Amino acid sequence: MPSRIAAELAARWNIQVADGPGAIHYSRDGNWYHPITRFPGALLDSMGYVVFASERAWRDCPYLRIGRKGDVGVPGGIRGIPGYRRMESA
Repeated sequence: MPSRIAAELAARWNIQVADGPGAIHYSRDGNWYHPITRFPGALLDSMGYVVFASERAWRDCPYLRIGRKGDVGVPGGIRGIPGYRRMESA
């Protein structure tokens, strides 16, 4: 279900990301995600999104806590990441 929501919001909000799975991920609260594997990629929550142009930008983002197994924690949610775009509610 989150992947369907991510695809719907990316289309509605006209988010420019790579084609295929792994480029967009959705979390209602914006604090836990699967890793982005295609770039540019985006993390979405119910209020907006943040785009990562490259894997380097993704890996170097100090707001992300990328675990050894690839899971991504975002303490405080993605709304605190510079570049976050607030949109209408999902």
